[in-house]
Amino acid sequence: MDNLQMLLTSLTDLERKRHAAEIKKFQNQTFTSKNDEAVKRHFFQEKIVESLTTTFLIEHKEHVQIYYEAYMLYSKGLDVLASKRLKKAIEIAESIEDFQLLFLMYNLEMNLALQNKEKLVLGTVKKCAQKKQLCIEKINLIAKYEQINMFLRDQYNNNGFVYTPEIESYLANFIAEDIDGEIPSGYPVLAKLLISKIRYLYFLFIEQEEKALVSNEEMVELTLENIGIFSLDDYYNALFNLCFMTLSMEQ
Repeated sequence: MDNLQMLLTSLTDLERKRHAAEIKKFQNQTFTSKNDEAVKRHFFQEKIVESLTTTFLIEHKEHVQIYYEAYMLYSKGLDVLASKRLKKAIEIAESIEDFQLLFLMYNLEMNLALQNKEKLVLGTVKKCAQKKQLCIEKINLIAKYEQINMFLRDQYNNNGFVYTPEIESYLANFIAEDIDGEIPSGYPVLAKLLISKIRYLYFLFIEQEEKALVSNEEMVELTLENIGIFSLDDYYNALFNLCFMTLSMEQ
């Protein structure tokens, strides 16, 4: 039984009725060659999978859609089809550092491994568990810097660039840990950007504009180099701030 036949067999009565026209169209197809038949089978398989998961599509992000397709196939017991889609979704999510969704993807990969009762791959389960823990650590790391960045933004919105004892107390540990040191290369790109933003605001608070300018240049470079993770708006905002600061320092 090929993948399309397995998919059709897994359909519920309601799903079968919904796809009756497509199934009938396929069954009435005339194939000129084995290759033509394989292409057609793959085409109908993809169209049916896409239709089954459209209700899950909340935002237009490729890896989100592919993950939901993998989850749907897994729920129907179609582990081989699910694994192929999940692998692609993980590759995309890893490239853009979507750690929250990666946590769910690694969990699904673990469940798929556990489903294989005859050949239980303990290595895969252990690897997924480790990757899930790493996702949690990176999510927490990003959350830490987001909180600090929001605090400094709120202070600026409320008082302007006035360096208060409250700011000094809040950043006492952070300054020694991150302001004066190198950003670890293994940090998520978003964490690196947040640290650059925090340094930028901090140096403006303590009136060290040249250091703030360097941090702003880091922000521009990071957003441009990782445009797949950030948006063009992030890049243009960083570039606008850099131009504004440069002009202000020249006056």
